[in-house]
Amino acid sequence: MKILPIKKEKVLVIGAGAWGTAVANLIAKNGYETLLVANDENVINEINDKNTNHKFLPNINLNKKLKAVEGFESYIKKCDTI
Repeated sequence: MKILPIKKEKVLVIGAGAWGTAVANLIAKNGYETLLVANDENVINEINDKNTNHKFLPNINLNKKLKAVEGFESYIKKCDTI
């Protein structure tokens, strides 16, 4: 019996408010490479540099697999799930 490797999906979540960040963080905690689309450069930098989003989820440490990006157009074809 041959066991195939588990495909690591890349997930794109659009919207880095409280709800989008919480959902994206949960997906990342479950082992998926997760991209979170944000419009605010400060939010993007904070998520990527500090793994936090104090503007929308104060006192929450975000999973290190979660990365914030600006704009979704260039990421749609690179992700398995949106």
